[in-house]
Amino acid sequence: MIKAMNLEGVTRALARHCSLKEKTESTLSLSLDPSQVPLLNDRVKTRLNQALNDYFSRPIKLDIIVEPPSDDTPAAVHKRAEAKKQAQATQSIQEDSNVQAILTQFNGKIVPDSIESID
Repeated sequence: MIKAMNLEGVTRALARHCSLKEKTESTLSLSLDPSQVPLLNDRVKTRLNQALNDYFSRPIKLDIIVEPPSDDTPAAVHKRAEAKKQAQATQSIQEDSNVQAILTQFNGKIVPDSIESID
């Protein structure tokens, strides 16, 4: 949904750090983790509300409640997926027989922060 609304900048960041609390025909209530409050201001909330109005093709009242979200936010899901990809890339390098042969031959070490996953 966030992608479909073509949000940008801080408005996109705010949306990614919210989780759905309640949705009715005319109201959308979102939870925003207290650590992300710096993203929230009237201008950004207005932009998000307008994007929701456009997305649903009707007026939506947007409520953002500052509280720990009960569900994962899109940002948390993305962070977990990136961490999983990174762990898989690290494991792949560590288990690669060619890498191990090079490390043995040159008395080398793997620098964990130098490993990046390829999308």
